[in-house]
Amino acid sequence: MKISARRWPYIIQPCLVVFYAAFVLVLLHFDEHSAVFDAVALCSLLATAFAFFIMPRAPLTKLKNVLGGYAISLLSGVSFSLLAQKVLAYFPASADIVLMVFGLFSLFFVMVLMIALDYRHPPAMGLALALLILPWTSIGLLMIALAIFVMAGVYKIFYPYLQAL
Repeated sequence: MKISARRWPYIIQPCLVVFYAAFVLVLLHFDEHSAVFDAVALCSLLATAFAFFIMPRAPLTKLKNVLGGYAISLLSGVSFSLLAQKVLAYFPASADIVLMVFGLFSLFFVMVLMIALDYRHPPAMGLALALLILPWTSIGLLMIALAIFVMAGVYKIFYPYLQAL
């Protein structure tokens, strides 16, 4: 078992993830859109929260990577979603194929931009795909952006005290 003599970080740091999960659930509750979208967004954000508070010194958790990765994913997901809706107006019978193709292009675009701009944050990729294939609203996007900034702020405040577990 890996728990050392200093047990408090093993209790406090996971509690930070749980409190963050509760905060995100409350935020997403304010927007009446797809429960599936909420679940996918929550999974993406909690993967980041786990990395932030359990592996705080990992390259994945640099604020630049997290904020840049989510910005790229949000912009890509929304852009490809709007573009797919335009294409679906002309080809409504092939909706599954259109969404699949645009989803793959969106993921490719997100990966290329993350690599080119050096904002590597894999958990954000799920959000780009969710924005494309699931219904979303502008309020939902604002709530997700708020959740990302709150998580980054809490991480910045607690960073000096966080230990790699």
